[in-house]
Amino acid sequence: MSKPPSLKHFLAILLLGLLAPVITSEWYSPLIGLSAGEPLVRDDSTETKIKQRYFENRVRPLLEERCIRCHGPAIGKQESGLDLSHREGLLKGGRRGAAVLPGKPDESLLIQMIEGHVSGLSMPPDDPLSAEERKILRKWIEEDRK
Repeated sequence: MSKPPSLKHFLAILLLGLLAPVITSEWYSPLIGLSAGEPLVRDDSTETKIKQRYFENRVRPLLEERCIRCHGPAIGKQESGLDLSHREGLLKGGRRGAAVLPGKPDESLLIQMIEGHVSGLSMPPDDPLSAEERKILRKWIEEDRK
């Protein structure tokens, strides 16, 4: 006959069950997500809502208009292995490493590329981003530190 679980085992299992959603979720991430339709961060603070609106109104349209054509989710459309269509793609980056380091625009490869600081490369190559467009991306990365 098997022995019932001890109180210690019961509490450990209960605690793990309660923490599993927290451990596996991305709500604690400093970088706001990119996937359409899902909350960018799971926080109801005014600051977070402002960041969400800024991302949805300024950053996402810019990435979609100027970057996704060459660095999107479609196979064969990920030049340098970089997919800028979702959060994981920005953090993972491509052959040169992570595209974005939250809170560190000067160290983020995305900013280095759009500002032409990488030898021989500037993105997008045929029609560089305007100063205002670069400012939008820089501000977004800078303000996503926690």
